Amino acid sequence: MRRNTASRPGRGWTRSRQDWQAYLRWFRRVTDIPVQNDADVAAITPEGAALRLILATPTGRVERFARKPVLATGIDGSGRWEIPGFISRPIPPDRFAHTVQDIDFGRLAGRRIGVLGGRSVGL
Repeated sequence: MRRNTASRPGRGWTRSRQDWQAYLRWFRRVTDIPVQNDADVAAITPEGAALRLILATPTGRVERFARKPVLATGIDGSGRWEIPGFISRPIPPDRFAHTVQDIDFGRLAGRRIGVLGGRSVGL
């Protein structure tokens, strides 16, 4: 059984936090977006056409304005990896997999498959 090899063909790839961090650094560099690390969102309030964010940082509270803030909660930010019930209830478990599971890609060869997911994760 092989893991996803899309980013490292032929080597087998187990996703790690280091891989995720490398991806985030690449995304930050390519998009050139401002990023505030080590911050908790204390408040979000409408302010004209933007949103006013109050961030609690290690050095104190910081005010930022954004039209479309991204609350990046991390790879495990949703609390756990999960397959939605509308997939897991009606479909037998051998007919779907989550990206964090080992997937036998050889078993899928020559078949039509679907990928369901958002952002960098597909189910």
